[in-house]
Amino acid sequence: MPNTPSWNIPYPDSSTLAADLPARFKDMAVGFDTALTTAALKPVTNPQHVVAASAAARDAYWGTPATEQARLALQAKGAITTRTDTGCVERYFATYNAISNPAGTTPAGWYPVSGALPFGQVLRAPVPVTIRYGQYDNISSSSYWAPARLQGGMSAFASGWKPPIAGDYRIEAELLTAGTGPVALLTGFTTGATAPARPTDLLGGQTQYALQGFVLANPGLTRRLTPSDTIRLWGYSQAAATELQTTPAAGMSISLRYIGPPVGA
Repeated sequence: MPNTPSWNIPYPDSSTLAADLPARFKDMAVGFDTALTTAALKPVTNPQHVVAASAAARDAYWGTPATEQARLALQAKGAITTRTDTGCVERYFATYNAISNPAGTTPAGWYPVSGALPFGQVLRAPVPVTIRYGQYDNISSSSYWAPARLQGGMSAFASGWKPPIAGDYRIEAELLTAGTGPVALLTGFTTGATAPARPTDLLGGQTQYALQGFVLANPGLTRRLTPSDTIRLWGYSQAAATELQTTPAAGMSISLRYIGPPVGA
């Protein structure tokens, strides 16, 4: 019986008798096992994938691990759950440890990995907004924004976005200034209610000059957030009071998008 050139795995060919096939298939299986062992490759297993209509139903099936050993065991299973109530697919992660579990999360738990991931967006409401000269104004007041999209367990906008779970998020905003003259506007985000006192208090801030055009407030800003954070948008006019458009305009929005679990440090 011939053998493969790289891993020396035997296999039947046209000269193999039908009566000898059971034995030859066994030789081939042993050859695969030897090759995998030699290559130090771990056997591949199909992870369990269940469907649950709620977190309670998911936990009733998988259990709630109370020790780190149990959490690591559940992670090692590659446990996956499709949530029909949120539309997302979740995977379980044990607690992050730089040495023993670098692929873990803080905290341990179930995190969305695909499907309808948490996302929220509000659009500009037809309410006058003035960003005063020389001080930071909170542009995140709920009266300035109209709900647009909520999915994946994201809570309604309440003068800011609150992440439903820990994870890495993309924070974005677009504003449209009114008037015909140039403006000097500093915009940025915070995770708390305290007004920033300086640009370094913002998650990211930059001076934007616009002539009756879009002012992008930290487009694509990515941060690791927790449910205790509240994302607020602030504006600081560096020249004179700056008016935002008083009518809804396509693209004027504040959004928070979940990217993935808080894996690693």
